[in-house]
Amino acid sequence: MGNPITWFEIIGPDPEKTASFYAELFGWHTDTIEGGYITIDTHAGRGMNGGVTTPQGQAANRSIFYAEAADLQPLLDKAGSLGGRTVMPVTEIPDIVTFAVFADPWGNHIGLTKGDGSGPPVSAGDNPPIDWVEIGCAEPKKAWDLSKGTCRVKAELPCMARSTPPADRSEPAAASAAHRTASRASTSMRRSTTWRSTWSGPRVSEDRS
Repeated sequence: MGNPITWFEIIGPDPEKTASFYAELFGWHTDTIEGGYITIDTHAGRGMNGGVTTPQGQAANRSIFYAEAADLQPLLDKAGSLGGRTVMPVTEIPDIVTFAVFADPWGNHIGLTKGDGSGPPVSAGDNPPIDWVEIGCAEPKKAWDLSKGTCRVKAELPCMARSTPPADRSEPAAASAAHRTASRASTSMRRSTTWRSTWSGPRVSEDRS
């Protein structure tokens, strides 16, 4: 059985301003709960819901997604065996959520949340949905293999591992390679945008195992 992606999180220094920005931009509905965490219901009728919070410690501003599973520790252990590391151990907030965060070998932070795979329901509406995630790294093939090995992500899941050139490559050849990579990514995203404009979004395949 694959682990579905059921939650996204936007992390920044001012959650209220961040939430207000996206509420104005996309029409998403927000609600502040105990502790100052802000939840998002996109009212898109599909995709996933999410939240807005502040970075922990010296963590950078970033957006992450959460894959859902019944038992999180085995996934953290497997991520570690594949070259990742635990950023946040399994943490339980009583009556709210149990979650964890790991970093893949390329520094991307990926969240895990405990559940049966159904995720929080998205309210009906026609606002822009979150129905696609992208992992950026210098070795997309290895990143994809890691995601399948850790969370048993299915190949048809709406997720893409995209190539990004290492930051310290500054030679002309590297710049040319970076340009080609950006061009291919741009073309891919244009095709994806055209595709989704005539369809209701990428489909997650049924598990037949």
